[in-house]
Amino acid sequence: MTTGISTRPDRRQVVAAGMGLGALVAAPGLLRAQAWPSRNIRIVVAFPPGGAADIVTRHLVERLTQEWGQAVIVENRGGAGGNVASVEVARSDPDGHSLLITSSAVAINHLLYARMPLDTFKDLAPVGMGITVPNVMVVPAASADKTAAELLERARANPGKLTYGSAGIGSSIHMAGELFKYLASPTAAPVPP
Repeated sequence: MTTGISTRPDRRQVVAAGMGLGALVAAPGLLRAQAWPSRNIRIVVAFPPGGAADIVTRHLVERLTQEWGQAVIVENRGGAGGNVASVEVARSDPDGHSLLITSSAVAINHLLYARMPLDTFKDLAPVGMGITVPNVMVVPAASADKTAAELLERARANPGKLTYGSAGIGSSIHMAGELFKYLASPTAAPVPP
């Protein structure tokens, strides 16, 4: 049975393949001309020192320094739900020597802040996900609430009397607390750090 599709390349395909092969042969020279990194790398962490993102970043610095052959410098720029650090990186030279370590807040801050100092989706480019950190709901050991259902029951019975700790406006913990409030219909106020 004939499909009408030839497996034999025509002249245009051969020329295109030759041009592609030429580009591949030339690529190493082009890459050497634009060596990266050509100077120290700055990693801006969107949180104060001592948190999970800072600890993991500092743990990786020695390995990255060896791998990249350049010094890797960590700068902590906490504040405004990660916006301070995001602006710092967005305003740096777009040469790949300034990197941002932040949280999922970077993707939702434009919904939480009336005036943003940057357009996250135009001014920053995602590179990859480094770590995941779970959110955990806990109560004091002496609490009568031993399950989420019991806490929910108490929240409904005492509207406006519960609070929850968060890592700040726009943090995943804040958003999880707001989701819990929305689903449970109680009123609980966040207590940012």
